[in-house]
Amino acid sequence: GFLAPDVLRTSRFLEIDSIVVEGNTRVSEGEVLALIGQLHGQNILTADLEANRDQLLTSGLIEGATLSRILPSTVKVSVVEREPAGLARLGERLYLMDAGGTFIEEHGPRFQDVDLPIVDGLSAGEGAVIDERRAELASSLIAALAADRGLAARVSQIGVGDPHDAVVLLHDEPTLIHLGQ
Repeated sequence: GFLAPDVLRTSRFLEIDSIVVEGNTRVSEGEVLALIGQLHGQNILTADLEANRDQLLTSGLIEGATLSRILPSTVKVSVVEREPAGLARLGERLYLMDAGGTFIEEHGPRFQDVDLPIVDGLSAGEGAVIDERRAELASSLIAALAADRGLAARVSQIGVGDPHDAVVLLHDEPTLIHLGQ
């Protein structure tokens, strides 16, 4: 016989033809659509929004995302972007990191307007392997600084080469401030 569920699953009326993105400032709509563009043409009732959310979270810039169905044929994507809080120096390269110590992406033109402290000493050796204790020290210091925007704006550099003693250098101040044991 003829079943309504089959009609709903195959109806062109319920094919996703619009994806609306909100909450993005640094991540472009095009980048979001590149990650989940395969939703176009899928049935809105059967599309796996959770799998597409997981795909969005593969971007270092995206901290969280919610995908919602708007019948008959639209998916709304609300993104929460990671907020850069420091520039981790690894070798000759700079990487944006958030207050939790998560690396966002390599510093580039998209972030030329941010003025963030440089974090040195995250790796124990010459390689790019991050020492977890040093990363925790850097992220807790950055998170603490975030509570006082005025002070945070004065920090030029953070050194975590000794995981028991963070060293802070302020803009236009020659004195090193040791924050350890």
